[in-house]
This record gives sequence, structure tokens and C-alpha cells, in this order.
Amino acid sequence: EWQALEAAAAALPDDGGTELQSELSALPCMLLMECVHGRPLLESQEAFTDAHVSHIFADLGRLFLLDMVLGNADRLPCIDLGWRGNPNNILHGDPGNKYFGRAVAIDSCVQRRPPAARLSHEDAAVDRLTELLLCDDTFALSLLKGSLL
Repeated sequence: EWQALEAAAAALPDDGGTELQSELSALPCMLLMECVHGRPLLESQEAFTDAHVSHIFADLGRLFLLDMVLGNADRLPCIDLGWRGNPNNILHGDPGNKYFGRAVAIDSCVQRRPPAARLSHEDAAVDRLTELLLCDDTFALSLLKGSLL
């Protein structure tokens, strides 16, 4: 797969391919994301209609758990974790594509390791929130609503 990526980068026009090849040779791994057409979730009138709301909240729950594992504080705000968040990093898929009616994460990254004291505090908070999210549907819905409103 890595060689196929390098070959595809080499085929790019202008200097873009050369620059991408240089970056690939310097990295031990990378994350390649699909381009998704949509608009920010909170700006979409359709996202929270009866037809889509169950998919949206299921997607947001999975996304929130993934962000807790990755330590990605740049998507859903969460007071309990000290995350300011950026809800614009969640799109609602446009009609006509395979992500229509779904919440799609963009701008994914693995954050730098914070100072040890903060990391320990955040790990304890993540453990507590995970337990609550998995065992209490009412709490989970309240937390996700709080992250979006």
C-alpha cells in the first residue's frame, strides 16, 4: 500500500507530487482520509430531523468514544474532560453521496502528549465517562446534547 501511495504521488502534476513523496519518505505512517461533501453538522437543517437523528446520535457516540481513545479534544466539546472542541470538524453528509444522513469526522489527528499531570487527570476522567456512557443511555444522550448545544 505504501508503494502504491508513493507511485500515485509521483504521478501528481507540478511540484505537488514531489513534495508529497518527500513527506511520505520522512514519515513512519500516515492517515489518508476520503473527501466528504457536506456541511457542518450544526448548520444542517436536515441532520436532526426524525429521518436522520438516530443515525446522527449513534455516529456522534462512536465518534466521541474514538476521540476519547485518541485524546482528540478538537471536535466535540466536553466540560468533564476540559475539551473546548470544534463542532465544525463534524460534517453532515450531502444528499447523493454514501454519507448522506450521517455525521462524518474531519480533521482527525492524534494529539501530542500533554504534561503527565494533565494526562493522568484526563485518563481518570475518560475512564469514568466511558463507564457512564456505556451503562447509562440517559447520561450518554445528555452528554452528546450538551456537546452540541
